[in-house]
Amino acid sequence: MPTIVIQPLRSPPRTRLRPRPLTARQRSNLRIRRRALENELNTLNATLNARTREYGLLTQEVQQAENHMLDDVRRLRYLPDLLTNSSQRSQMEEEVQTDVGQRASEVIRLLDEYQLNRPDDIEAIERLRGELYALDDAMYANTQALIAPIHEEIDLARTNYDQGYRTYQNLHGRLINHSLLTRDLAQARDDANRQSNDINRALGQGQNIRRHHRPTYKKGKKRKHTRRRRGRRGL
Repeated sequence: MPTIVIQPLRSPPRTRLRPRPLTARQRSNLRIRRRALENELNTLNATLNARTREYGLLTQEVQQAENHMLDDVRRLRYLPDLLTNSSQRSQMEEEVQTDVGQRASEVIRLLDEYQLNRPDDIEAIERLRGELYALDDAMYANTQALIAPIHEEIDLARTNYDQGYRTYQNLHGRLINHSLLTRDLAQARDDANRQSNDINRALGQGQNIRRHHRPTYKKGKKRKHTRRRRGRRGL
């Protein structure tokens, strides 16, 4: 059986097309466009530099607002515990260390004794109960007066937190918008740079084409056409 040899097909040679030379009008239009791009790039670079400085200052404001807000959050977590502990301590001190507290303890003892031994003496029992209620109200008022500054601190911390939160949200939104606009400006600058580079390459290629076709002989002189002499006929 004969052997069949398969030879690879050769692709046809590719013809590299040279770019057509630019006309004078095209070159003039490209130079005008390049100057406009240079002005646009100068404006964009100046704007981006200014926005970079603004971004740094705005970032500092956002950080400061966040720090103030976190301070208010910590105070709002700490102050309620302080309020509870101070209230309990004040009540214990009122009951043990003040005349009102000692009188309340005495009235409680008498009230228990009357209710146990003289339950029919309603008038005395009601009188002792009334006095005990008044003493409790006095001790409660004293405790509230002692912890009133803590209540004020809590209210102030809540107000500051609400204001700080709104300030932080406002600044953070401005920072995001600033970043997005800066990104768009940077994209516009990159596009203008690419266009300028394309124009420079187009103008450079046009110059290379013109130089390639430039005649090598001096202007005003004729070129010599030399032919290879053939041998004499008949030889």
